[in-house]
Formats: sequence, C-alpha cells, structure tokens
Amino acid sequence: MDWPDKMGFVQESIQPINRNSPLPERWDRVGGKGGENFTTLPHNGIPYTYDQRAIPYIENPAARHVGHFNNESYFESIDAVKSGNLEELNRIVVANGRTAISDSEFADFKAYYDDFQDRVQKFIGNTDTTYGVKGTAASWTSSSTGEKLMNGGAEQIVTPLNGEMLEIIGIIPKY
Repeated sequence: MDWPDKMGFVQESIQPINRNSPLPERWDRVGGKGGENFTTLPHNGIPYTYDQRAIPYIENPAARHVGHFNNESYFESIDAVKSGNLEELNRIVVANGRTAISDSEFADFKAYYDDFQDRVQKFIGNTDTTYGVKGTAASWTSSSTGEKLMNGGAEQIVTPLNGEMLEIIGIIPKY
C-alpha cells in the first residue's frame, strides 16, 4: 500500500484537538476497537464513503460503528494518562459507570499514549498532539504510476488512545 504521508492527512488541514477545538459530538468509525481513527458524521447524516475516508478495503456495513464522544471526560482522561495518574483516571472511569482499571492496564494505556505521541511527532512534526489531531483525509496516489487511487476529503480524527481504551474509560459507548 502507498500509505499517504502525514498519517493520511492533507498537511494544511492538520490541527490539534484541544478544549477550544474539541472532538465532534458524533463519531463514525469503520473497523474494530483497536484503531484510533474516527470520522465525523456529516450534518446531512450520510456517512463518508470509503473513498472519502481513503480506506482501501471492500465496503463492509457491519464494520461501521457510530456513537458520541464524551468530551469533558476525554480531556480529563488524557490529562491523567499523560501525567501518569492512575488514581485520577480511575475516578473518571468509575464516574462514567465503568470498572476501575488495574496498574497493568494503566501501564498499557500510558505506553500506547507515549507511542502515539512519538509516531505523530515523527510523521506530522512539531504539533501539539496531547489530545490527538484532526483534519482532512488525503487522497491516495500510487507512487509507481502517479494514479489517484482514492479521493479522500472526509474529516479525519486520530486519538492518542484506541477505541477499546476509550470504551473502557467511558469516552465512547460499547460496540
């Protein structure tokens, strides 16, 4: 696969997720919980196509999931993971009606978060990625032929924790 540069973003569109530019209320995701890429659900309610998302797979409606982000818990949770504060994270987790996480689970969360930060800095550069990044999905072009393979254009969101972790914390509903 000729994966696009900049983690699949159009470079000029990349912006940090933060409290002034939070996650959208509704998200749409194709795939399992192990990924960290989401899109918004457009205002017309019609989800982006695989071509717009630049997803190079056969369409599978059963792989599509939608839900709401809990923005307030999201930012507090990321702050707790970033600072290594399991007690604070578990306060949020329990307040969200979920089971407290163990020391070993927290170590996995922290390692995933730190790896994400390293990857984003490597591929995108000097950007505040504390809470993730968002922007427009780039088109895919074959490096050998120059042919455009996928158009891109969907709003793309990449979070520093994967869907499973966000579900455990109570940021997204179970799916």
